[in-house]
Amino acid sequence: MRGLSVRRARPPEMGEVAKLIREVFRGYDAYYATLGLRRARTLVAEVCGALVGFAEVYVTEVLGSRVGVIYYIGVKPGFRRRGVGRALEAEAARWFARRGCSYSMASTVRNNVASRAFFRRLGYREVFLEELFDALGSRAWLVIDALYAYEDDVFFLKALSERRGARGLLARLVRGTERDDKA
Repeated sequence: MRGLSVRRARPPEMGEVAKLIREVFRGYDAYYATLGLRRARTLVAEVCGALVGFAEVYVTEVLGSRVGVIYYIGVKPGFRRRGVGRALEAEAARWFARRGCSYSMASTVRNNVASRAFFRRLGYREVFLEELFDALGSRAWLVIDALYAYEDDVFFLKALSERRGARGLLARLVRGTERDDKA
């Protein structure tokens, strides 16, 4: 998209980002996305100087791996399916990689068809809550806690680099291999 740029939000812009959140989300998600402005790094997408999208991201440890989390990502309705979300995710992935993350993760609810399609188009592996518990047993709660995904039942996972011989539970989830017998 012509004139599109992505950068870190500046502190004086947080009120404008909060207004965008209320335009993009309702109820529970608007509330928690607004709270996220205090604890996550906020990226913004602009088109010709106008704020049209945002992403809240952070880095954490999940099952022994450094992981970048896309906590919330949203795009103004008139700018969806025009590359804004893709640009935000790409900048988030670059930021995660610079901080030594092996994976990028996100989550949503099963009925959020648009979000699910978005992450699948970007190469994320979709993992339903049941599969997460089948693969990890009680350790699935560690993933849920790390993503603050207590209401979510769909998880997305993407390797940020093609490390040869990547091992561990998250590597198995990315590849879609069966349950770890030690769970």
